[in-house]
Amino acid sequence: MLKHVRQLISSFRHLFSESKYIASSELLNSINTNDSGIINRLIIQYFAHYRQKYNKKYIKKTQQKGLSWSGCALDKQQIEAVVACEDAQLVLASAGSGKTLSLLAKIDYIHSQLHVSSEQILAISFTKKTVSELTQRCSVKGVEFRTFHSLGNNILRNIPSELGAKTLISEQDIAKYFSSIIHQLCSDNRTFARAVNNYILFYFSAPQNPGVFKNDMKRISFNRQYLRRALKDENNIPKNPHSKSPILNGDFIRSKEDQLVAN
Repeated sequence: MLKHVRQLISSFRHLFSESKYIASSELLNSINTNDSGIINRLIIQYFAHYRQKYNKKYIKKTQQKGLSWSGCALDKQQIEAVVACEDAQLVLASAGSGKTLSLLAKIDYIHSQLHVSSEQILAISFTKKTVSELTQRCSVKGVEFRTFHSLGNNILRNIPSELGAKTLISEQDIAKYFSSIIHQLCSDNRTFARAVNNYILFYFSAPQNPGVFKNDMKRISFNRQYLRRALKDENNIPKNPHSKSPILNGDFIRSKEDQLVAN
């Protein structure tokens, strides 16, 4: 037992001797035992608490020392985002706060300081423009930058398929597919048809409590002002999109109240 405890403590001490942020998985992976005894659990608990203190000190030390990327100095929050390498990490930041700089600095940090190969790093963004910018500015060669759509597309094209060659469905085909399903469900299920009907009627209504209006005429006038297209595409909408509202059969009437009655 004593030998086992010494080995366990030794493995933890070796882990904390490295000058870097310690993720929770690293702490658990350093345990070479399946023992679930009370002594073992107490030691793990102690070092789990110690890990938090150690990481806070490491972040503070790095902030005092300072960190930069490509000649740009990072502020304290950016430094924490870069060096705190947890298994899952969420960073909330507003527009213009330096997210791109922080991301590029983190890629460089985990590659140069944590010795993660560039082939193991994947960065994802929403737009092609951002991906292009990140690719041009990244100092680590071989890192893969993709949009969410590009990544999903690549996964779908490369996974094995029992059906042979895979083709991606166009947006037009998706629209036709879902349209046919909805029409079929409306024909077969009156409850579903009523739910769709209510969605069309009320989804585009102005978000106002009826109680705020002095009378029904005020409420009706307000709703008319905020009518939006719901069934017809843009080419078939009258010149004044606020003047009339569509009903289920495609005709246009003058108000929400008439729309409700007609449907």
